[in-house]
Amino acid sequence: MRDKLIIWNFFGTLYDPVLKTAISPAGSLLKEATESGYINILYTANPADDATVSESLARLGWEKYFAEVVVRREKNLKDLYGIINRYHYIDPEKRYLISDRAWIDIKLGNQLELKTFWLRVGKYASEAPREGDEDPWVTIYSLAEMLGCFYPDYLI
Repeated sequence: MRDKLIIWNFFGTLYDPVLKTAISPAGSLLKEATESGYINILYTANPADDATVSESLARLGWEKYFAEVVVRREKNLKDLYGIINRYHYIDPEKRYLISDRAWIDIKLGNQLELKTFWLRVGKYASEAPREGDEDPWVTIYSLAEMLGCFYPDYLI
């Protein structure tokens, strides 16, 4: 039974929307997390409300890694709470959120007591936390720093 949860941001965390390519080593991380028993959820904002996310997941062959894909024009606490509620049986100590957005995603994740990873790269690297609820559990500067983290009990 999968008993650990990761909520991933897409744009800027796993995928570069400018270059229209995966951010290395996103595919390896998703595979590692899945093989290590994590439930992966993609929760992302797409203000253009187009098919970019689904098309990109299909092109990259990543659909198989996600139990759910939730795309909204804007992220909000209610949607994230709904995701967490669907996986209420997972120990809160084993629920993670990974994103490049401190002011939005990390704040929402912290409000719901997720363990938050702020990927401080790209467009929002200077979006330093302004308030205490925007402080991440861990700050990383490359997805490569996470390789090996998803093996059993490493993050716990």
